[in-house]
Formats: sequence, structure tokens, C-alpha cells
Amino acid sequence: MRGRNSWRRRIGKRGPRSAKVRVQNALHIMPWVMERGGSTVEEIAQQFGLTKEEVLEDLSTAMVCGVPPYCGGDMIGVVVFEDGSVEAHPSQSFDRVLELTYVEIFGLSVLADAAAQLPGMKRDKRLASAIAKLRDFLGGDVVDVETEQATYLDIVWEAAEKGEKLEIEYLSPSKDISTKRTITPRTVFGDAGHWYTTADDDLSNESRIFRIDRIQEVRATGQVVNIVAATATTPSWFPDDGTLPVVRAHVKAAAAWVVETYPCRDVQENDDDSFDISIVVNSAHWLGRLALRAGGNFVITEPIEFIDIAQRTAQTVLRRYSDVSELAD
Repeated sequence: MRGRNSWRRRIGKRGPRSAKVRVQNALHIMPWVMERGGSTVEEIAQQFGLTKEEVLEDLSTAMVCGVPPYCGGDMIGVVVFEDGSVEAHPSQSFDRVLELTYVEIFGLSVLADAAAQLPGMKRDKRLASAIAKLRDFLGGDVVDVETEQATYLDIVWEAAEKGEKLEIEYLSPSKDISTKRTITPRTVFGDAGHWYTTADDDLSNESRIFRIDRIQEVRATGQVVNIVAATATTPSWFPDDGTLPVVRAHVKAAAAWVVETYPCRDVQENDDDSFDISIVVNSAHWLGRLALRAGGNFVITEPIEFIDIAQRTAQTVLRRYSDVSELAD
């Protein structure tokens, strides 16, 4: 990332100066002056490669810089005395140099890359240019990580934009069944690495949230309804209103991902890096699948009806496998 010396070289270029350049200069000069408790026009000119006249112009620009609601405390306070000394009164919005850290730039790069994968954004030249600039700042140690995109994301996204109804076949893992239904996607959003749509569901006559990678088949109906202005909000997947059972479990270090992935309560970390937790259960089927994934590293201690759920789920899976094998024979 460029340091302050390189910035001095950049703003020292001569030629007609736009308002944009003067504002950029002011936003870099002010934190520098504030850090020192004051300065002089001559020192500022030397530090930032400007003439004294340009410094005075930039300081005049700084006097009208601020943030809403533009009251006294929201503006930069600048005083230039007859002897050339400069005082700057700090404002909360301008009390540090306005430069991004490496971590902040990396975070922006990740978000920009994710945005580039959205339908309609792949050919956006402005976004591509921004990503290229961010990568220039990050240097050559950038690793491309390919993320899996839900098969029908583009179709669902376009349906949400047009208000088009879709016929889908949807897998519900909590019940382990597939259902055919007609939905009208209203919003599309991402959460925890997955894509979802909030949609009007004709089967239940309610607004439901569907995970797009669980849509097994989709067909555009051509039926278009009025588009409803809706805001995508991240839902609470595990409501904590007392309506769902709570399980107490011992989680070994090898299954720490359980604690990191799911909303746990009463988490106690032990000296051997294991955990004792309480976790809300949205269905017995979900809990059984979780217990199988974690193996012997996830031990349910209470309530008693869930203690052997891993064994029961394994037996169910084996029975289904045997049934499929017999049909194949």
C-alpha cells in the first residue's frame, strides 16, 4: 500500500486544479495538521509538495468540508493566522488519516469479487476496474478462491426482478422430502455462504425463505405479477422463543466447527479445547444429520430422547441404502 510520501508526490502535480483535487488534498492535510497540534503554511507546502497559494486554497476548501447535518461539530475547524500558522480543530469524522488498512482493502476486494458474480454484474466495467485497482494495492499475493454458485441462481434472480412465477421442486432437508410448488421470488440474498430467496409460496399461501441450491428443478411459467418493494433481511434460522427443544452436548476439539457454524448458547470452553454447549434444535432430522457429520466428536448428554439420535439416524440411512441396493439387484 502507498505510504504518505507517495501521496505527497501525487498531489504535488502542477496544472489546473479541480474541486475534487482540492477536497482530496484537504482530507489528507487536515489529519496531518491535527496530529501535530498545528503547523504552518510553509510546512504543509513542503510536506505535501504544494505551493503556499495552493495550501491556502486547500485550507479554504477544508473550512466547508463536513458531514450531515453540517452543524458546528460536524465541520472541520481551520484557522490561518497572519503569521502563517495553522490550527485545525478535530472533528470525529476527520481525526485520522483517511487511508484504508491492508485488512480493509482485502475485505473490500472480497466483497467486490462476490458482487461481480451476481447476475448482470459480470460485464460491469466500473466494478471490474475497481477490483483491478484493489488488487494492485494488495500486490501479487492474491489467491483466487472459486465458490460454488447455486445452479438456478440466475433464473431466480431474474424472476425476482420481473415478478415472474416459477414452478420448482424443492428439497426440505429437515423433513427429507421434495415438494412441487409455485413461488414468486421477491428478494434474493446471501447468508453464511448460501443463496436464498424470499418468495410468495402458493402451497402455503405465505411468504417463505428458500435456499436456492436446494431447488432441484425449476420452470419459468411466464406469469408475471406486480413487483412488490421488499428488503432482504437476514433471518433468524434458530428462533430462541422457547418453541424449539434445546440439546446439551459435549463437543470435542475436532468438531469445533459446530460451535463456529451454529448459534449455540451457554458455551463453555474447556482446557482440552473441547466445548460444552446448549444448541437449539429445529428438527430431530437436522440434529441426527449433524450428529452423523461430527461422529463421536459430538456427544449429546441431554435430554434423554436425543442421546442416541446418531445411532438411530445411521440405522435409517443403512436401511435406505439396503432398500436401494435390493431394487438395483
